[in-house]
Amino acid sequence: GPCKMQGPIVDQLAGERSDVKFCKLNVDNAPAVAMELGITSIPTIMVVKNGEITYKQPGLMQKAQLEALL
Repeated sequence: GPCKMQGPIVDQLAGERSDVKFCKLNVDNAPAVAMELGITSIPTIMVVKNGEITYKQPGLMQKAQLEALL
């Protein structure tokens, strides 16, 4: 569903932006990490700057929306 749609968008941006580190988390493989981050819905987009979460929103985001965040 939405996660499978979000993945290619994130991968594309990762290829275009060397100034940003993109990470994906499989919540099925790492439920403790998901719980620690407060992920309750997937996909969830998070922006972390200087070790702090500055943005966190569940739901599919299009490329333009992600670019605007960055």
